[in-house]
Amino acid sequence: CGISIVSLALMLGMACYGEYVESMDANWDNGRRNYVAVLQEWPVERNRSFLLKVRISDTDASVNGSDVYLYVPKTESVSALRPGNALCFNGTVKGTAGDDSSEYDRYLYDKGISGTLWVDSSHWHRLDGVNGRQLRYRLAVVRGKMSDLYGRCGLSDKALAVVLSVILSDKSMLNDDTRSTF
Repeated sequence: CGISIVSLALMLGMACYGEYVESMDANWDNGRRNYVAVLQEWPVERNRSFLLKVRISDTDASVNGSDVYLYVPKTESVSALRPGNALCFNGTVKGTAGDDSSEYDRYLYDKGISGTLWVDSSHWHRLDGVNGRQLRYRLAVVRGKMSDLYGRCGLSDKALAVVLSVILSDKSMLNDDTRSTF
């Protein structure tokens, strides 16, 4: 019985790894095209833009299921996005894999991001009436609301970073010193 459970777990792990490798081998062509994707996490505000982690949900099997970092200008429409929202955008995705990849591209590839692109406000929009109903998107929304709640408690930035990382497993606010301490 124990051997069959271990064998089943091993086969499941191999299948998941195979799916991961397949999603990372996206064939990004060099031309502009339209994509449909689902927002995987809350938008992350950067200095001059928002970073959106999206999963391509496209009819093109060579890129379907690939995770991409989509950079968009700061607008109110981005602030209203939630995990599970479907987006349509037009652009040229720059792949992160390859022998001549930069260190940053290799870092993204190791994180499961197979491509990046920047689009201006006129080249993307949210698809109305389409929301991710999967549990993972609902949990991401709850996690974001809890993060906001903890943020309003008046904790220092360092204390808030530790609380969010321990309670919500959100390590985005941790600096290198705090990471190395833990």
